Amino acid sequence: MSFMLTEIKNSRDNNFNLLRFLAASMVLFGHSYALSKSHISHEWLFGHVAVDIFFIISGYLVTASLFTRKSLWTFTKNRFLRIFPGLFVAMLFNVFIIGILYTDIPILEYLKSSEIYHYIYANTTLLLDPIQMNLPGVFGSNPHPNTINGSLWTLPWEVAMYILLFIIGIFALIEKPILSYSMVKKLFVLISVLGMGVYAYYLYHHLDVNNSGVRFVAIFFTGGLLWIYREHVLLSNRVFFGMLFVIYFVFTSSYFLIIYSLFIGYIVLYLAYVPKGKIRAFNKLGDYSYGMYIYAFPIQQAYVASYPEVTGLILFFVSFITTLFLSVLSWHFIEKPALALKTGTFKK
Repeated sequence: MSFMLTEIKNSRDNNFNLLRFLAASMVLFGHSYALSKSHISHEWLFGHVAVDIFFIISGYLVTASLFTRKSLWTFTKNRFLRIFPGLFVAMLFNVFIIGILYTDIPILEYLKSSEIYHYIYANTTLLLDPIQMNLPGVFGSNPHPNTINGSLWTLPWEVAMYILLFIIGIFALIEKPILSYSMVKKLFVLISVLGMGVYAYYLYHHLDVNNSGVRFVAIFFTGGLLWIYREHVLLSNRVFFGMLFVIYFVFTSSYFLIIYSLFIGYIVLYLAYVPKGKIRAFNKLGDYSYGMYIYAFPIQQAYVASYPEVTGLILFFVSFITTLFLSVLSWHFIEKPALALKTGTFKK
């Protein structure tokens, strides 16, 4: 079975929601072992792969949105509505529920602290101030101390990618564009190839680049590149399983992360568009991945604070159930109504 990306007609008939949900669950799983006293081999890899999945999907879909709608205002509005309403409520939850329940200082002293209000400001403006991970007196005795939401560190990079794409849009979508579409395509090739090249260089020499902009530029714009050149992307069973075989073969070698980084974009798109049938019914539930991502860490820390001897596996199950409940509420009562403002309508 094989087909070109351009043959896909219904852009919403896919597995992107499911892939994002699985990626958020992978982050939760990896953190369950990192935050408890348990350890498993390669626990870091779950979070690494999950973040790459998020950035590949984001690069692909956000690039498609910008150059299909061709409106910088619509692009900005849609990105704001997707990120900030849900994030703002989650930060209020962290401060006024998790923080109050788990701070080891008097409640009035906690509420008077300017630190909690700066926490809300810094973590909902993202690029205007560095992310603040701690709240006064909260989780100080945990194995991973003084951190209430360690997952937020990727969000400023996500917003930074939107800004880079917006800048490209300024030159390509103005009334008299400086960049033609053919030039945009070449620019995407340049950014993606340079970014992936530098990323591969750092990985080959075992330099720490996982938390830097090089990684996110490379992965995000690779996703965008796959959309820009979608007429040349053949989704094929042979290519997909061939890539999986190569990744498995080099898993224990020093080349693993380099090979994986080159293949992850294609693999994600294959999984998004090729598997069909009952699996597509997941789309009817909603997009719970963002809520999973922003609520999981404080919930996990809360369980660890309450039950210090909890194992990684038990922490995963109990925090998964709790976080899923919160993410369902977030989607149906905050995120979905906010996204409805794109068109001015709201359907339950």
